[in-house]
Amino acid sequence: MNKIRVIENQVQSIDIMPTLLDFLGITVPVESQGNSIKPLIEGKYNESFNKYVFVERPLWEERDFIQPTEDIAVRTTEWKLIYRNNWEGSNRPSLWGSVSGKNITVRDFELYNLRQDPYEQNNVAQSHPQIVEELKQPLFLWWGNVSRFRIEKQFKFNVTQIFPYP
Repeated sequence: MNKIRVIENQVQSIDIMPTLLDFLGITVPVESQGNSIKPLIEGKYNESFNKYVFVERPLWEERDFIQPTEDIAVRTTEWKLIYRNNWEGSNRPSLWGSVSGKNITVRDFELYNLRQDPYEQNNVAQSHPQIVEELKQPLFLWWGNVSRFRIEKQFKFNVTQIFPYP
């Protein structure tokens, strides 16, 4: 009978392809952003595995549907830092504010303690500036690499990026 194993490390959807290739004994392409979780499945705990998980998403629901803007975020097992990228103007209404009827303005940075606030209701960026600074470095390093890669691929292959409608 198989045992259920809880993996304490953060895993993400981009880890699926490298994991499948690893199980099949196929070399994972260098361009792959994910990591194989096969060692974790086999019980080999690795404290540094996916220490940081990065997120990006178009802000269709918080914009006027003319052009997409993106949130980028980094999370650890304890913290999540969100950066509102490429905002224009000073009026930054929150989707949650619209739904709840509350007047909530979105700030450039949001920080949530995921252990104490798993539903991300209390932005603690102003009371934890040192955590914000610590997480900004890996977030902006990752975002710079992603942006550079997109520019290179678009130029190399003349690819047009199309954003789907919501």
